[in-house]
Amino acid sequence: MQEPVIQGRSQPSLGRIEQRQRGESPVRKMTASQIFRESALKEGIPPQEADKRLAQLSAVIQKGMCRPIQAGNTLFILFPTGPGEVEFHTATIERPDVLISRFKTLAVAAHKLGVKKARTFFTDPSFLRIAQMTEYPVKIEQSSQKIEIGRAHV
Repeated sequence: MQEPVIQGRSQPSLGRIEQRQRGESPVRKMTASQIFRESALKEGIPPQEADKRLAQLSAVIQKGMCRPIQAGNTLFILFPTGPGEVEFHTATIERPDVLISRFKTLAVAAHKLGVKKARTFFTDPSFLRIAQMTEYPVKIEQSSQKIEIGRAHV
């Protein structure tokens, strides 16, 4: 599992070696800004709007209102919602099968930050399958398309 990048500081990683051992082709590692922008474009957001949202996100990060965690070419943006709780948003350019390990990386990194419960919202049902494949407890509220990912025995 690749170590996450927390607040722009890179942790030592054997990511490319691990990719070769698993038979994956190494993908160019992107910056958090590049991931956010490319993910927005992939979702059909016009380039000018994507740039505007990126500027807004940068301002929120600089104010300390959220914490970015990068794992590979996936960016998780954590917003504190209470003691030990966060709401997170995901920006990614990676395949769904890779996202399973990225969500596991998020769980480990969030645990190290003292997070006991993480909540996210989604419209793509594949995120539900990915969350369930992480083997962490998952609670689903379909009416608001909310998913909670927690850690057992934290």
